[in-house]
Parts: sequence; C-alpha cells; structure tokens
Amino acid sequence: MYSNYTVSDFYKTFESGLTLVAGSGGMSRLISAAGFLDYEIDPAMKDKYYHTNFQKNQLTVTTFSVAKDNPHLILDAIKYLVAKGTSGLVVKNVFNLPIHESVLRYADSMNFPIFYVNSQDIYVELLIFEVYKRLFILNTFRDSQRCVAAILSGNLNSDEVIKYAKELNPSITDRYYSIYVKMDEYNVPDSIDALYKSFISSELNIPQNCFVPYNSGAFIICDRDSNLPPEESINILTNNKEAFNFGISNSHSTLRDFDVCLRESLYAASLHKSHGNIVSYGSLGSLQLILPFTDTVEMQKFKSRVLTPILDYDIENNSNLLQTLTAYIESNCNIDTASAMLSQHKNTIRYRLDKIAVISGFDYKSFSDLEQLSLAIKIHNYSKSKFI
Repeated sequence: MYSNYTVSDFYKTFESGLTLVAGSGGMSRLISAAGFLDYEIDPAMKDKYYHTNFQKNQLTVTTFSVAKDNPHLILDAIKYLVAKGTSGLVVKNVFNLPIHESVLRYADSMNFPIFYVNSQDIYVELLIFEVYKRLFILNTFRDSQRCVAAILSGNLNSDEVIKYAKELNPSITDRYYSIYVKMDEYNVPDSIDALYKSFISSELNIPQNCFVPYNSGAFIICDRDSNLPPEESINILTNNKEAFNFGISNSHSTLRDFDVCLRESLYAASLHKSHGNIVSYGSLGSLQLILPFTDTVEMQKFKSRVLTPILDYDIENNSNLLQTLTAYIESNCNIDTASAMLSQHKNTIRYRLDKIAVISGFDYKSFSDLEQLSLAIKIHNYSKSKFI
C-alpha cells in the first residue's frame, strides 16, 4: 500500500543535490510535516519558541544563520530535535559553519539523518514545498484508497456505489472504463511515482479521469468520451509496458456498475501470464462469468470435488500433476504447447494426464470431463481473494 512518506522518499527526490552526512540508520523515519529552524536556537528567543515550533515526524530545514557566531548552538539544536522526535535535518550551510565531528557522531548514535545541500539550485522553500506537496498527494491517495476499498468490499448497494464513485472523483461521468496496472510488489512506491508523474503531465490528466493507487498497483479511471482508447492510454502512461500487467475493463454507461468496472480491470490484470501483459476483460470468454463467483460456496465445493484427489496425490507422491493439468488448460489444451511450457517431453505430459484420469475419474479425452477439469482449474487459479 502506498501509505507513508519517509526520509528515504524525500532523499530520492533530491538525491543529486543532497549529501547524507550522519544518521543513515534513520532513513525509514516517517515525515508528516516540514518546518524551518532559525531564531528558535537564539539564546534570547529559545525559551519563547523552542518548545512549541517543532513536532514529531517533522522534517526540519535550516541555514543555521543564528549560529554563525556560535557554532556550539548546533549540537544543542540537534539534541532538541532528536528529543522532539523530528524526522531529520537538512542543512543549507550558506555560512560554511563547521559542524563538529562529535555532532555527527551523536546523530549517528541516535539514527537521526542529517543532510547537506550541495546544489545551488535547491532552495529552502523548494525543500519545504516538496514535503507538503508529497503529503497532500499522499493524503489524497489515502482517501481514494478508502473509497476503492469500500467499493470493492461487496457490502454496498447501488446508491452507495454511486456515492463513493463521486467521492473518489466528483467530475466522473456516466461513461467510463478502468485500467488496473499491476506492479512488482517489491517496487510498488517507485513504480507508482513514475506512473503518477506520467499521468499528471499527460493528456490523461483531465477532471473526468483519476489515478488511484490500490494494493500492488493503481487504477486509472478514464472517461470513455475523451477519444483515447485504453491501449493509447497505456502507451501514454509508460514506454516500458513489459514491466507491468494491465487489465482493461469493459466500457460502462452507469455509475451503478462502478464496482463491477473496477473488478473487471483488477481481474484482467491479475490473470496468468499466458494471457499476456495487456488483457481486456471483454476478451476472456467464459472467465467473465466465472471470475465474479469463484469464492462462492458452490464454486469452491465443485473445485474441491474435482481437484482434491489430484492435490492429495501430489502431496503424497511429491509429483506435479496439478501443475501439468494447469499448463494443459492454460495452453488451450495443446499438448505440444504444455510440453514447451513445462520443459517436459510430450509423452510425459500424456502420462500425467492419463494418471489424472485414473485418480480423479475425469478423463481429459472426454469433452464433458475436460470441461469440468478446466472449470475447476479456473476457479482454483482465479479466486477473488487473490486479487482484492
């Protein structure tokens, strides 16, 4: 979930213009505000302001201008910032004040990050503005994620779905589609940053559209009348389409279907890689009927009746019958393709499929039995709990 802003995130934005000089162990500290340290450390002023101007998780920026005649004030200031639980300190050392090694050792011991600004192009105001800009975006994303979670919960009636859809985007129209971009779960924040920047700087950024991070990815909800088909929208978002999975919903003409629309794009993006990395929900055939109901009691009982004997055999014999059956189904029941997918000889695939027929009573050579095996595999692979 894209939910926190940390010192590390801040550093990545200005990496070329900042040098970390102490406190590397504190890069995961949260940032919830930003402020400027100046007159508070003046001995004549600190009793009046020192105890009220700083707060927990505040990133502090300073030039240490009031310490230019007394560098010893620097250690006192840093100790106080640490005691208040602030996130870290960014120093634009325009007066070239010496910061004693003991100060840096103290910051290291407290995992309190201290950065020097080493670029003439980075102004104090820019640093503070960046923090508040990111926090605004983050809070907006949190509200959006809350709306999407409610919409996908399955607990809303049609009027409530419309209410949350308009809360998500007050400018949304009744004609729309959704793209869900599924990302590598180990690189979600960086990927979302890159896609969001592409979104806001492109022709997709119109009032009727919105960008919403959700789980290991993001929804891009687009106006159908904007004359941008889904594939073109994807091309606008990234030049590296192979790094993501994209799910495209059907087009919808009423906000009562907004929950359905989001699920369609989410399901399509989460399908097996054999479907490709850009999948339109409308192209999924019978899967369109299966996906919304895979977690029902009836579906799960059917799956268990068909697949449990195969699963039990695999566990008891350390075999791969279920993997073979899955590859056979995913390859459109083509033994040559399944053989290539698993790097197994065709005769091995046939032997395992024949073994499945003996164990389960479902023969892949029978159309009726194959239909049931295929349905059970689809229920097993595409359970909603894996997506939402």
